[in-house]
Amino acid sequence: MWHKAIYALILAALLAVTLLLLPGEEARAQRHETETVEVVNFPEVQEIAGGVEVERPIPAASLVALPETIAVPATRDDPAQWVEVGVLDTAGWSHAVLSLTGEVRGRGATGRVGALLVPDVAPVREALDRGRALFALEVAAEVEAGAVWVESEQPQVQLAFPRYRVFLYNSSERSVAVRLYAYLTQ
Repeated sequence: MWHKAIYALILAALLAVTLLLLPGEEARAQRHETETVEVVNFPEVQEIAGGVEVERPIPAASLVALPETIAVPATRDDPAQWVEVGVLDTAGWSHAVLSLTGEVRGRGATGRVGALLVPDVAPVREALDRGRALFALEVAAEVEAGAVWVESEQPQVQLAFPRYRVFLYNSSERSVAVRLYAYLTQ
């Protein structure tokens, strides 16, 4: 009989210890409450005014697809012949993986089709107007005879400017419908 009493006492003690170790309603509620976070303002670097709110996690990467553009025959060495696609905003990103693909319009073409990303800052624009592409990033694909599709290697490049103007050149004899992808990372 005393065995049952001891077992009951041990069981009661284990139950009491278990209940003490389990978080109570207040502890569970505290885990789901908001936390106070202090934001230090460094106005010389990044001025913060008003409330600070983060709606979702800050992305670590972003894929940008520039519009398909026809690259007409134009040599790599003559910026006056290049076709401008638009501007790639790279502010906040440190690297990019560039991918170029295209559809050759016609047969028998050989050559190279490429995209040049030229920094969109005044001195570089002035040099480009004089025929020199300073600090240009490049991705290119070989156009082989009889090819319908072309694709580039995918170089990873380090970004040094917040915006780049994108230009196409095409040393083949045929037009190529080109699309450039930039996978931006930090």
